[in-house]
Amino acid sequence: MIDSVTIDWRIRIMSDFQDYLDKCTFCTDSFMSYAFDGDTELATTLIQVLLNRDDLVALSCEAQTTAVSLNKESTFDILAQDTEGNLYDIEIQNRIQSNEIKRARYYSSALDTKSLNKGSDYNHLKENYVIFLLQGPLFKLNEKPIYHFIMKEIENNKVLEDGRHILFVNLNYEFGYDLDDKMNDLKRLFNDLNESESDKIWYTSFRNKMNLIKNTEGGRTNMELKYNGIFLKGKEQGLSQGLSQGLSQGLSQGKEEEKERWRIKIISYGLKQNQSLEEIASFAEISVEEVKQYIKDNHLDHN
Repeated sequence: MIDSVTIDWRIRIMSDFQDYLDKCTFCTDSFMSYAFDGDTELATTLIQVLLNRDDLVALSCEAQTTAVSLNKESTFDILAQDTEGNLYDIEIQNRIQSNEIKRARYYSSALDTKSLNKGSDYNHLKENYVIFLLQGPLFKLNEKPIYHFIMKEIENNKVLEDGRHILFVNLNYEFGYDLDDKMNDLKRLFNDLNESESDKIWYTSFRNKMNLIKNTEGGRTNMELKYNGIFLKGKEQGLSQGLSQGLSQGLSQGKEEEKERWRIKIISYGLKQNQSLEEIASFAEISVEEVKQYIKDNHLDHN
């Protein structure tokens, strides 16, 4: 049975992309992945405000990075590293699930696995932060905007200092009045993450990035190409999962035909925007030679 999330995903795919992009916020999975990938300024702003530390500076920032821990593959929504080598996994959770706490524990171990080279001493482990950005409270309703957990001894409250941090952030927290600087900064960040219009965003790095993506022709074009690439990858994963669940051969063939149509659309759109064949191949996740074959077989415009 196809669940409501899958149906909603298909509706979004088939609807007008430009309208969809206008409604995107930094909490929209595809938009945040695209916006943060390679943008250390965004990552720096985010971790500085959430941790209330202006000394933290992101050295790298990647979206959809994978790691394997205990024979299970994990994909980090946003993976950042600061100048001290500390790692930050930032996860967007628009639907709160019952396993969030255990997921955070696993992601923390996956960060350790990714950061420590084979044969290295355990003392080389840096601090790691797993940060879940949630659209609602994980614990008591509106009790506090952020829960920041570290390891402590039960009886005497002694900190273990093993370098692990887990944060659960309620982006829908209702702030009061007469806020101190820290709480004001958090309120502005939460508003920025949930805002779809760039001129209403407070932090410069977030405002400039949303403006670049939404209000420039190149930004909108590249976002659409990337979005379509994500769609194709998701359809391939869905096809594989569907087959394993025993979906009919006819449905499989239908999905393959749909995937072909989307690849043709990506290639055609890329050609109109004067993208290079290498760029189009990257977005469509096929080789340059396959792109050329699509162009030939489908009589697509190519100068």
